[in-house]
Amino acid sequence: MLVEQFRDAQSEGDDKGIRAVIEQTVDSSPSLRNERDVIEEFVEPLSATKRASA
Repeated sequence: MLVEQFRDAQSEGDDKGIRAVIEQTVDSSPSLRNERDVIEEFVEPLSATKRASA
């Protein structure tokens, strides 16, 4: 769900806000904190693709 919002926001140029929400969600969940690296590795290429195509 957050990833879909992240992708939609990228097309609108609001990926920083959605990324902050993803980070807050990871920080607030003990089970997700353990997966922080995996989540960040997944989200980063989405941001890099937008920056490269801009």
